[in-house]
Amino acid sequence: ATTRRDFEGTSLDTLRQMVVMGMGITFLPSLYVASEIRESDPLRVTDVFGVNMYRDHALAWRSRSPARPLFRRLAQTIRELVPTTGASDLRLLY
Repeated sequence: ATTRRDFEGTSLDTLRQMVVMGMGITFLPSLYVASEIRESDPLRVTDVFGVNMYRDHALAWRSRSPARPLFRRLAQTIRELVPTTGASDLRLLY
């Protein structure tokens, strides 16, 4: 498969519409599928099993931001809470 960088979407609704228009396939969160995809939609939805999917998230702020201590506390709170969710392979970078 080839990713076409000239056709990228960032919102879930945009991704869904791109698929409806025949522009490819996409991965959608199950909560979105459950709340937004109807049987009348011209989409075929299937669960993906046996594949370890993940996404990367980052906290970023200006190096001179006066809120740096708050952001660092937020990062520490996330580090402490993520393991309680059952998420695995937590990678923390500074």
